[in-house]
Amino acid sequence: MEQVKSYADSRLLNGCIYCGGPANTREHVPSKVFLDKPYPENLPIVNACLECNNGFSSDEEYAATFIEVVSSGTLDTSKIKRERVIEILERTPSLKSRIQHSIIRNSSTTTFNMEVERIKRIIIKLAQGHVAFELSEQCEDTPYSIWWGDINKMTEEEKKDFASDTIVDILSEIGSRHSRKLMIVETLLKDVNDNIKKVEMIVNPWIEVQENRYEYITDIVGHFIRVKLLIGGYFACQVVWSS
Repeated sequence: MEQVKSYADSRLLNGCIYCGGPANTREHVPSKVFLDKPYPENLPIVNACLECNNGFSSDEEYAATFIEVVSSGTLDTSKIKRERVIEILERTPSLKSRIQHSIIRNSSTTTFNMEVERIKRIIIKLAQGHVAFELSEQCEDTPYSIWWGDINKMTEEEKKDFASDTIVDILSEIGSRHSRKLMIVETLLKDVNDNIKKVEMIVNPWIEVQENRYEYITDIVGHFIRVKLLIGGYFACQVVWSS
């Protein structure tokens, strides 16, 4: 993926972006468990403490595996496409058993009951990383809101709203990656009298980390910081913090 250097004030980020403690390690955002080999070049990297860096690993493996199993509709590794997930399932029989016991089948449907708090923890963690990397902001507080779901179960209007680039009305920290990725586009607008006017707008685009695997967008919307994620082409997430 294309990398953009940040010129924002480095003092905006102090220590571990997750807990605020001393940062003695660095990690990729998103974690490689959500991506396939060959990994994209220039993956985003953020500062973290060793405890946070290691403390998310088990839940990240669960989240990545659960998302892929639901997408595949099975725990049968011969029918799962992602090699990393196959490796996790073969290496961690306890995780495979936990997911197996979460499956509810009836005559016509198969339902997967996720471990909500583990999924929630990782979605917030990913969003915190993107906010730090793109906006040079730290969001250690509890989010104002968080949701996730299958994008294929949204209405067409909901899909369009979720997947659209954002028209910017509030600029982020000058020099941040977010501010340097904004685009100016021209569009034609028609008023009530059918007069056509050319208008310039500032647009914040989605960032594709790996095709069909992972995309995200970070925004400042009013008094809120918003992050939207699309994992595996179907697992849509949104995290919002009060800025």
